[in-house]
Amino acid sequence: MIGFIVEGANRPGDIARVSQAIAEKDINITASCSLAWGEHGAIGVITTDADATREALAGTGMTVHEY
Repeated sequence: MIGFIVEGANRPGDIARVSQAIAEKDINITASCSLAWGEHGAIGVITTDADATREALAGTGMTVHEY
């Protein structure tokens, strides 16, 4: 199981942007969390398909870390 952490801004729409990219690949999110500090934010997700998630998140232009 691989977890993905996506760095974003603390602004409306960043969680939707990540979720939409994953949904467009027909991938199920099995766990998620998010946090924000100042102008920064992060979204953590675990999905049913790590390879497809990696590809989907690469298309967002956001910084992605895998754990």
